[in-house]
Amino acid sequence: MCAATLILLSFRGRAKQKRHRERIRRLLGIQQELLIQAVVQIDTRVERKKRDSMYQQLRRERESRKAVGEEKVHSVRLAVRRDC
Repeated sequence: MCAATLILLSFRGRAKQKRHRERIRRLLGIQQELLIQAVVQIDTRVERKKRDSMYQQLRRERESRKAVGEEKVHSVRLAVRRDC
């Protein structure tokens, strides 16, 4: 499954389209369920990275506001919830 995951990473955007899924499945010789599961895992990882980078950016902004003396922590938290 590791090799399949690595190959699917390169096909990440295309793996959602049916024709590409079939092509990848034939190339790898894996079952449809495993392919879909791997695509979902990869998408989850990508989303987690995006979310983590967003939280990191908000954390940096909050720290800079604290250094300046303005604190708008509540509005930052609400913005995070609305975006998710």
